[in-house]
Amino acid sequence: MDKFMNSGFMKALNNAGQKIGANKAVNSIQSALMGSMGIIMVGAIFQICAVVPVNLGWFTADSSIYMAFYGVYNLTMNLLSVWFVFQLGYNYSKALGLKPMTGAINATICFLLTATGASFGADFLTGTMASLNTTYLGGTGLFVAILVGLVTVGIYNMCVKHNIVIKMPDVVPPFLAD
Repeated sequence: MDKFMNSGFMKALNNAGQKIGANKAVNSIQSALMGSMGIIMVGAIFQICAVVPVNLGWFTADSSIYMAFYGVYNLTMNLLSVWFVFQLGYNYSKALGLKPMTGAINATICFLLTATGASFGADFLTGTMASLNTTYLGGTGLFVAILVGLVTVGIYNMCVKHNIVIKMPDVVPPFLAD
């Protein structure tokens, strides 16, 4: 086994892994996933606190205690992609030397438009919205969140590098112009 670990194949694989790990996009995805661990842990704890007592017969799924615990679970796990894309936009913008909050907000808004856009329909055109489709805001939308986060910050980076910006008059405060 020691001979295999020191073989040319393993050395080449190690070098390739180091190059991939040094990529700013991959590093940002890794940071966003690590940042999401706290949200996942909170959701898992509240899921356990909601389900175990129901299974033991201490209270029912209709009780207010269950609804309170399950509400926290819904805000964490069923919105996981939203929290993730915010962190990805922040970390990737920071890695590229851009304003992190601008990248995070842009990535989150673009993801919400992408993940829930099919649910707007005709109501969106009239300015009303009866409901928001949350199907892809949890773990099911995580791959789309990665793509949207990277593309959004990439476009933001390109606009900054090529000076494609909206110029505001000098009377506009700097925080508002940003």
